[in-house]
Amino acid sequence: MFRNRNFLMGLGIGLMISSFIFMILPTKNQDDFSTKDQSKPLSIQEIKEAANKYGYQLYTKEEIEQIKNKNQTQSQPYKDQGTPISFRIEKGMSTNEIADLLYKQRIIKDKQEFIEILQKQGLVKEIKAGTYSYSPEMTMNDVIVLITNKP
Repeated sequence: MFRNRNFLMGLGIGLMISSFIFMILPTKNQDDFSTKDQSKPLSIQEIKEAANKYGYQLYTKEEIEQIKNKNQTQSQPYKDQGTPISFRIEKGMSTNEIADLLYKQRIIKDKQEFIEILQKQGLVKEIKAGTYSYSPEMTMNDVIVLITNKP
């Protein structure tokens, strides 16, 4: 019994002494967060290199505007040109295939929106196969009426 008591007292005293030592002595990592490289800010080049390292690309505001303008001019529908467009819907084409066809011909701007409108109106099964002529002044709803009401 006394042997066990001496062991437990030694263990307890050892834990108390080690905890006091850890409270008094600072750790190495305490200073890392407060003073680490805060004196010199990163240059733009260093930020770009760090971004490239992780697979990101940084652009200036002017570059972003140029990219936006370029994308808008490329994805403009033919409405601006005023020429009618003919397209053909084959029998058995899925809604996604039709949406892709109309998007590639720049008749619609958003494939997902086109599909959602067809689904909401219950017209997915009502699309008729055939050749259609698209006029530039037609809206997406006009196109839907055109391809679902062909005689």
